[in-house]
Amino acid sequence: EKSHKKDGAITDFTRFAVKGHADFISLKDFHNAANGFLVNDTVIFEVEIEVEAPTAVVSVNATEGTCIWTIPNFSSMKVDKDGGKSSDIFSIGGHKWELDVYPKGAGSAKDKFVSLSLHLADDTNKFPKGWQVTANICLSVTCQHNPEKSRKQGDDEPDIYSAEGNDWGWYDLI
Repeated sequence: EKSHKKDGAITDFTRFAVKGHADFISLKDFHNAANGFLVNDTVIFEVEIEVEAPTAVVSVNATEGTCIWTIPNFSSMKVDKDGGKSSDIFSIGGHKWELDVYPKGAGSAKDKFVSLSLHLADDTNKFPKGWQVTANICLSVTCQHNPEKSRKQGDDEPDIYSAEGNDWGWYDLI
């Protein structure tokens, strides 16, 4: 009963890099050991990506993949000045990506939620003017006691990465 996926319509994010649902799950529930998201101070985030070519200026074949980021010692990991930590860069669909986690939230979710976003890490200075990369993404945090209770966020509509916004994610993943 804890597992669910929230879908939402594409929103204009030319001014904002991250989106989300304010009622996904609280930090209190995340830190409650009985829920299984933070076990022995280890958390597991996952992103599923499907890069689509039809509307992309940067041409790729439709490809998909998954990256799993396991973070041991989560509560004591070093974060940047904005309170975030980036994964190592990984490749899916002919592009480079990285996950960005904010253990104590970002933006409007600060001190309320764990925030997670997917950042396009390609050298976009080499892309042609007006470039776009279209991708369907699903971000999740794994329930280590029972993976069926994992929390996922995704949309039915693809996200468009461009010069105006090359991050997509949720302020309030959990």
